[in-house]
Amino acid sequence: MSKAFGILVRLEKLVVNHSKYCSRIHYDHQMDKTRYGYYSIFRRLFSTQKQPLDHGDTTPIKSSSALFAAPQLDSERTKVSPLYKLGKLNHIAIVVQDVQDAAELYRTVWEADVSKPVPHVEMGATVIFVRLENTNIELMEPLGKASPLEKFLAENKSGGIHHICLQVPSIEATMQRLKEYHVNMQTKEPILSDHGRYSIFVDPKDSNGVLIELMEESIANKRLDE
Repeated sequence: MSKAFGILVRLEKLVVNHSKYCSRIHYDHQMDKTRYGYYSIFRRLFSTQKQPLDHGDTTPIKSSSALFAAPQLDSERTKVSPLYKLGKLNHIAIVVQDVQDAAELYRTVWEADVSKPVPHVEMGATVIFVRLENTNIELMEPLGKASPLEKFLAENKSGGIHHICLQVPSIEATMQRLKEYHVNMQTKEPILSDHGRYSIFVDPKDSNGVLIELMEESIANKRLDE
């Protein structure tokens, strides 16, 4: 019987050593069930009389998947709707005084893939894209004196980061999601970006002081044909 008790002690130590993989409350609950389970098993094995195994709490003890498993991540507990789930970083936008001069730095020094300048009247900017392997850099120059970027340059003489752009599967579902959580948008309706995709801008007051552009992943072919 002393040998059985020694085995029980070692098994209990094994459970304790793996407690770091479990939350405190979950571990305590499972530990009580496990101790009682071991006691019942050894009482049945080493008793001189045959006794029915008292299961006590009939909840199954999943020692391999519950006691010794790593904590479940929040992303695993809650499935986010794919319609408004944030995707990859599409680009980082930088406002500059002259897009040609700014693009030359990336073209000559780093030999980056640089696009041609494209005017974007709706955004009031002329843009050049620096294409990288994992994302893009959008260089923006004010287009006309009425451009909203003029105010940005007035406050930032040397230019600077203007916004970041994240992709979403559905711009309509994303707008509905933002409205439900009372997150303000700078644009009441989606605008057609220079990427050929619809996007919206989240008010920096509701996004930790950062202007966030949310862009639909798919190109708006159907809408453009209408």
